[in-house]
Amino acid sequence: MRYISLLIVVLTVIAATDIRAQNELGSVLKFSLGARGLALGQAAVATTEGPSALLTNSAAIGTYSGYGATIGYGSALPMTREESTLQAAVAGALFPGKLALGASYVKSNLEGTGWYLRNSLARIHAAYRPMENLSVGVSLNSQRYEASYELRDEGNNSLGTIDYDVTAMDFGLSARYELRSVAFNSDALQFGLDIENLLDTKFTLQHRLISSEETEVPKPQYLRLGAAWSIPLAPEEDGSLNPTLIVGGGMTASSAYAWYNDTTSYPLYPGVTLAFRMWDMVTVSWNREEETNAFVVTPSYPMQRLGIMADLPIGEWLKLSFPVILTVDYCYWIEVGDTSLLSSIRGDDDWDRNVLAIGISVLR
Repeated sequence: MRYISLLIVVLTVIAATDIRAQNELGSVLKFSLGARGLALGQAAVATTEGPSALLTNSAAIGTYSGYGATIGYGSALPMTREESTLQAAVAGALFPGKLALGASYVKSNLEGTGWYLRNSLARIHAAYRPMENLSVGVSLNSQRYEASYELRDEGNNSLGTIDYDVTAMDFGLSARYELRSVAFNSDALQFGLDIENLLDTKFTLQHRLISSEETEVPKPQYLRLGAAWSIPLAPEEDGSLNPTLIVGGGMTASSAYAWYNDTTSYPLYPGVTLAFRMWDMVTVSWNREEETNAFVVTPSYPMQRLGIMADLPIGEWLKLSFPVILTVDYCYWIEVGDTSLLSSIRGDDDWDRNVLAIGISVLR
């Protein structure tokens, strides 16, 4: 009877922690948007440019005309005390404005008492622009998932740990479409599409405390759709404010599998974005995002973010013979879902809520 009770405790704890694991198994994709992508929310798949765009849409570098890099760090998912995310990307145009290649890397770390989740995602990107207003992209993705859970009985005695360290490959497909002068002179309407894990690949996990049997867990699949409408508020003039309003939104649809009862849920993440661009170099933004249709609700939702993004023409300022753009992107969470539940998970109510990224592009 004692061993049966122990087995029930182990199964219950594993089920509970695995729900959390499955919900965060793909978070490296859900939150791997970079500071600019996070600041623009669900509209990012349609409107980001340059190397940082690789974190949201491979096709976006189809219009790129140089080479550059970006790196960022911060709290992309403010859920636990030791959460952190590193994001980096490089891109280069083989044929400027026509064909470009790039690479990106994201690593997120979530830690709590007796457990941790670590996701890393390395991708190689290619983008081609077959026509003036259309770019298409592909990516080869390698995702590594590491996790450890310490199981304890009712007397707080350790029963051992469950450890995972698995890697899976998959492919992504993306597109970017743009229309000019839709309703006003010089306005632009952009659409973005990004699909991840086209092959429906799986992680192979093993719960060694219970049996040596392996469990195949499908990698989350993601479909991102977004749109952004840039509306100039005044005729464009050199050296003037050149105010532009950006209105956008979109939705991410994903899959989340729970191994213990062999069920898959399909959570949706709709969002809206408002942004204002000035002097053709500084953009401030606000976005709100929710989670619906989720089997396990992430306590970080609903969330609101503020962002400021700068594209500084330092090549012009330094009177260089070629354009050099320094990008500085910052995103800050002003609302993070159920703060009382997050505080109980973290053990406090004081945590980082920001991501900062710096990049540089040399254009041709």
